[in-house]
Amino acid sequence: MKLFIIKFCCSFLLVLLLGGCKKDPDVTITDNQVGGSKITFFVDLALNGGQYMGVVKGQAFTDPGAEATENGQPVDVTVSGTVNTNVSGIYKLTYTAVNKDGFAKSVNRYVGVLPEAPDPAVDLSGTYASGGSPQATITKISDGLFYTSNCWGGGSVVVIGALFFCTDGTTLHLPLQDLGGQRVVADDPGVYANGTITWTISRLDFPGGLTLEKVWTKVP
Repeated sequence: MKLFIIKFCCSFLLVLLLGGCKKDPDVTITDNQVGGSKITFFVDLALNGGQYMGVVKGQAFTDPGAEATENGQPVDVTVSGTVNTNVSGIYKLTYTAVNKDGFAKSVNRYVGVLPEAPDPAVDLSGTYASGGSPQATITKISDGLFYTSNCWGGGSVVVIGALFFCTDGTTLHLPLQDLGGQRVVADDPGVYANGTITWTISRLDFPGGLTLEKVWTKVP
């Protein structure tokens, strides 16, 4: 009798489970909707080419653009910002794509317009230290254009990434820029000599402004 009861209960539970798995004919299920809930596919947006690019003053700049998709389908991309190759500096281009539900996604590209043609042999890449601050990694983006993960230093714990120019292996130019919330500039050229960078950086995002000389030495 007990065995019969156990078998009956198991069979009853199985029927309930199978019945619960059946699709409700009144529930709408499409690629974009389940019942009363709408499915949102966010945009996948990627740059063509690098996030940082360099061009020599007076030369033409060709924007490689960006591509976006929503659920595998192409989406239009708009770009804001311009690059004036007649004026040396750092320029920001912002690419934006919007999905069908109005959700936008953006990515930035930074273009450095070098003041003059660079010497291809110049390479300041490496790890640098400055007075107990977090170390900086300098990367060569292209001939004459470099990115440092930290330009501030001098014992400060603040980390500020920046692009800068070095076309001759000695003179450093750090144009006005805002790569991550901090606006920095070196109004006067810095110097690279014997593995040491010396430049005077101004933080324009700091209340009232803050200008300090910073020294970075390459780690062997």
